[in-house]
Amino acid sequence: MNKNHLVICLFVLLLSGCSRQYDHYNISPKKIEEKGINVKISCETGMKEGELILKLRVKNRSNRTISVEYNNCCLTVDTNRMTFPETVTKYKTVLPPEENEVYEMVYHPVNSLCLYNKINYRGDMKQYYTLNLDFIKDEEDRVIIDDTIRFKMAERSYQDYLSEHGKNAKIKLFDLDLNRDSFINLQEKYMEELLYSDAENSKIGITENSLQISGTDLILDNRIIRISGFQQSDTLYMEIGIINKGKEKLKVNLDSIKVNVQQRVYSPESIRSEYFLYDQSADSAIILKQGARFFFLAKYKLPGRISRFILHTDWLMIQSINIGSYQKEFRRLIKDDLAFNSALFSSSAISDK
Repeated sequence: MNKNHLVICLFVLLLSGCSRQYDHYNISPKKIEEKGINVKISCETGMKEGELILKLRVKNRSNRTISVEYNNCCLTVDTNRMTFPETVTKYKTVLPPEENEVYEMVYHPVNSLCLYNKINYRGDMKQYYTLNLDFIKDEEDRVIIDDTIRFKMAERSYQDYLSEHGKNAKIKLFDLDLNRDSFINLQEKYMEELLYSDAENSKIGITENSLQISGTDLILDNRIIRISGFQQSDTLYMEIGIINKGKEKLKVNLDSIKVNVQQRVYSPESIRSEYFLYDQSADSAIILKQGARFFFLAKYKLPGRISRFILHTDWLMIQSINIGSYQKEFRRLIKDDLAFNSALFSSSAISDK
């Protein structure tokens, strides 16, 4: 599933849409003059947007042509992770003697892999970043300047940023709470009866390994359901994606996507969705044919912070044969509702993962 489908929705929800405010990282060194190559660096940050804008002024005062592979100008987040620049502007990659160029590159670093993998949020900005100038090379493709630029935000400024715009410490992630083997065994028997008990399909059955669980992803005989849940302040967000690779149609009743918290049922305050290759039934439900995909983000307003909730699953249905009438009808795909518990690791540790 393309995880970029809901990135915009999540950022709108996580980051309120006020005017852009910039702060500056302290840069060391700001200027480098080496082997006839002059480099001057400055940067701005859109802290709320998780954005760093780097301006690199390169002047070639040597007697040789140099190359500036600016697309390889990587910002280092930590020892294991780098971020490539995002730019639609085409700059000079070759600078003959006495020529210069100003390169402006935008970075949206993934500061927390954990949050990014689960909810498409890149995490709070780091206090430190580094940049290596090994993308400036001579005609023999040898690195000319092998220096590292360091970006550091002052401690007080960084704490002010976290206090005003930080999200990591306010986000609580949730994991599925179920016994994997028990769930698969019960779901397999249920789907055998649901899909393969009629005369036409009685000899087919559920194939081996066609039911799987990976994290919060459910693979149910060619139907993939990906679920991630998180709470920010008193609001619960459920991001769900569905891919229907099976021949039977699926039906999504948006009005029934509810959660149960401490014996109280909550309906979504809002739902944002994208879908492909779908039909719409008379009752306004979404019908997903073979090959269809459906993604949505549901938002629930709760009375406070929670550690557990139940996601109702009767909103997701599959077309099957009624053995009594031999008529096609829609019945729920997942036999039981799904429980979620708060993740084992703390949100304060998320920023370093």
